[in-house]
Amino acid sequence: MSLKIQYIIDMMLVKLILAGALVTGLIILGSRLGLPNLPEIERKVTPSGFDGDPVIVVKDASKIFLYGNFAEKLPASRLLQQSACESLVNGGFYTEKNEPIGLFVTEGSFLSQRAANATFDGYLTIDEAGNARIASYNPSGNYRVALQSGPILIENNQKKLLKLKNDERARRVIVGLTKDKRIIFAVFYDKDSVFNGPLLADLPRAVLQLGDEIGIEFESALNLDGGSASAFITPTFKVTEASPIGSYFCIRK
Repeated sequence: MSLKIQYIIDMMLVKLILAGALVTGLIILGSRLGLPNLPEIERKVTPSGFDGDPVIVVKDASKIFLYGNFAEKLPASRLLQQSACESLVNGGFYTEKNEPIGLFVTEGSFLSQRAANATFDGYLTIDEAGNARIASYNPSGNYRVALQSGPILIENNQKKLLKLKNDERARRVIVGLTKDKRIIFAVFYDKDSVFNGPLLADLPRAVLQLGDEIGIEFESALNLDGGSASAFITPTFKVTEASPIGSYFCIRK
């Protein structure tokens, strides 16, 4: 390599080093002067990321059925056809042994009893007369459908303050009950990354915002399983799971 070429390369390196030092100096100076840092770009998470309707409104609770998929691990699209559902929404959480966490009642049969759990602190129940309830206290009585899940997001028209040690963004699925006793299923996710979504701590506020957008008032709401183990299928909308869903709500006509 000639001395002239070496000199040119050396000068270019010097300029790069000086430029880097200048940028570093400006950053430090900005910090000392108290200049605001540029905010991170927040990815917008909305209830609707695709064409179709990601909200299901059920006026008649007798049209809702809860089934297990713990051992079978069938895909949601097949469960939809197998159970003759018009729409399908994943249910609650399950253990590594493929058992439901807490209370699980399907068509009056107890698959699992209530379990004391600070996170899964809510219950959805539907009795034989079609009366639905979402509450944080232990249900008593005979129910056709009962599911323990959580955390509970809204109770008595008030959003819950969730204090979580480990919270991550993920697709969220909820079931809610309105003042006029309609049952609402909804999914919240990032339209640019369908398994991503809001923080769990932000979900109560997101549910109330959804209510304002579609003109309903939530009396109560409960978090269901989410992330990769969630599915939400209607005649005009579909997001499916990457991991098996342990149970599912089948909504029929």
